[in-house]
Amino acid sequence: MKTTYLLLLLFFATTINISAQKPKKTYDYKVFAEKFTKNTRGTIEPLFGYAKEWTYIGDKIGKSTDEVSKLSKKHYTRIKEEVQKTKAKGLLMVYEKAELSVVQESPIKVANIKIFVSSGNDKYTFTLKNCVQTDRTWVLGDDALAEGSMFGTEEATTSNVATGNGNEDVPYKGNQKFNKETVGKELKGYYVTSEGNKVEVVILNDNPNNMHNNDIELSLYKKAVGEQGYTKNNSNFDKSISKSGLRAFFVAKHLYVKAGSDWFILLDEAPISKVVRISSSTVYKTPTSVEKADLIGKPVRGYYIDKNGKRINTVIKYQNVETLKNMNSTFLLYNIAYNEKGFTEDESNNFKGILMKKDVKEFHLAGFTYYKANVSAVNNGGEWRVHSDDISYTTGKYIYKTGGVPKEESLLVMGFKKSMSQITSDNTELSTKIKNKEKGYKFSNVEKIINEYNEWYLKQYPGKFKYVLADTKEAAVEEQEVTEETENNSNTNTGSNASPEHEKFGKALLEAFKSDTPDKLLALSWSSTELVNTMKEKTTNEDMKNAFISRFKRKDPNNDAMQKETKTQFKNVKEEHKDLNWEKAEYVSFKFSKQGISRDVNFDWGSATLQFESQEAHYFIKVSEFIHLLNGWKGASYMFK
Repeated sequence: MKTTYLLLLLFFATTINISAQKPKKTYDYKVFAEKFTKNTRGTIEPLFGYAKEWTYIGDKIGKSTDEVSKLSKKHYTRIKEEVQKTKAKGLLMVYEKAELSVVQESPIKVANIKIFVSSGNDKYTFTLKNCVQTDRTWVLGDDALAEGSMFGTEEATTSNVATGNGNEDVPYKGNQKFNKETVGKELKGYYVTSEGNKVEVVILNDNPNNMHNNDIELSLYKKAVGEQGYTKNNSNFDKSISKSGLRAFFVAKHLYVKAGSDWFILLDEAPISKVVRISSSTVYKTPTSVEKADLIGKPVRGYYIDKNGKRINTVIKYQNVETLKNMNSTFLLYNIAYNEKGFTEDESNNFKGILMKKDVKEFHLAGFTYYKANVSAVNNGGEWRVHSDDISYTTGKYIYKTGGVPKEESLLVMGFKKSMSQITSDNTELSTKIKNKEKGYKFSNVEKIINEYNEWYLKQYPGKFKYVLADTKEAAVEEQEVTEETENNSNTNTGSNASPEHEKFGKALLEAFKSDTPDKLLALSWSSTELVNTMKEKTTNEDMKNAFISRFKRKDPNNDAMQKETKTQFKNVKEEHKDLNWEKAEYVSFKFSKQGISRDVNFDWGSATLQFESQEAHYFIKVSEFIHLLNGWKGASYMFK
């Protein structure tokens, strides 16, 4: 739970927001990379180019200007999320150097730009993927990836649609590394239907045993961990889909493909592919060791897997473990858990219904998973056994010949001659060498044998082997133009009229920027200490409260990083807008947008926009973090628009 709420801090990261200008004409990727790091303080949207750049790209890859424009706006959202990931960890992006890795030279130059950046003593890299060089400048591509010791569980996905570089007949190269921290999390990914439609979705990265099992459906969600609006509540669940109609699915940096009767993680794609299966095992716990007496009688959020393999997130009344294990007892289902906002002891309003345990394959409650075991007619359908969440994982490597059954490499040691000669039987010459145990064709040479077979097959039958991602096409989705206007209005309740308190703050904010020093702005900006004190007093959710306190307690209140950021913002705004006549600036309005997270922290938290005019021109300053603290309304992260 604490990990979940730490990830929720992605919503609240402070940022330095300064407006960006149209990209200047330059082919120097280093200049472009440094400009990107500066634009992360405001908006990166201009670095996707404008009509001239989109027309140039479209002419080169055979797409209309409008098509390229829509794709750029879609990719803006993805790259912005990766930038937000760095801000969620309190990191700045100070440029040090950049490296260029060319992906293709024609019909248009595409390259990955790896930027080496620092934030205080922390160093990390931020790679801009598939950037495109036009006749004017570089423009951002379709993806980005922040890498460093401070990043562990967040997901980055890849798509090459904008450059025309994707969907080619090329073998997929996978990632074997397994990160157990991603298990149980809702992550961005995609699935490919049997017809080749690629659909980007949020997938629950379930227990590996369930991910590999063809009978367990994929659970899809509306928001991924770390996205604005994400919640662990059941309202985030979208639907379950059968794996039977899929060609592949991708989640947690793994591409799963059907091999035999189950699903495997694809590593090296070829006529004889290398695939992996992750197995998980848990330790049996006695009933007395897992019972949580303080929860007995309370509705607790958990889940169950029904007899059709669907995972259902729900709220179940917690009972003593002996009752939970009883095959003949029923589940009592509720709408809201005891520790969620809106909970009431009045069961007539909260009670949802009952569920027979015979209709359930397994269920998870209060940190433990209950499985059916010893199922037989003699014991009336089996018994429920309790396993802990202390899970161990093992990785099994397999070789898989298309259309066959995966063979575990370690089991090929015994009887290698027979097994491998059968797998390669359509290549008579190679199969005979294996049967005869010729030098270089034994188990220790299995890599060489597989490579030799694959090379032979691709030459013998050109075009016959179909790569899993070949001919995939993006599923049609309704595009929404991404602008700061639509972004501000998403998941918020926007008030058009400022309250007296808000208006007072707005006028004070304008006076602060009219000043020659940042002192007035600092007085309006909240500090880490003020936020922590407010959470201690108002936030009832202990996990969220502890997550915030843990995050901010390491900061020196006498040298608050938030305040330092504010000074930098003030300086940059004043330097970049020297031509603005601040003396004649007059207040127009101040609008507050309350965000849904206010419900979780139990006090108002959102963003606001100050509008003012000077010499008949209108200007806007966005306050990205506008919070009602114990000592009043305060802001942070100011963007000049």
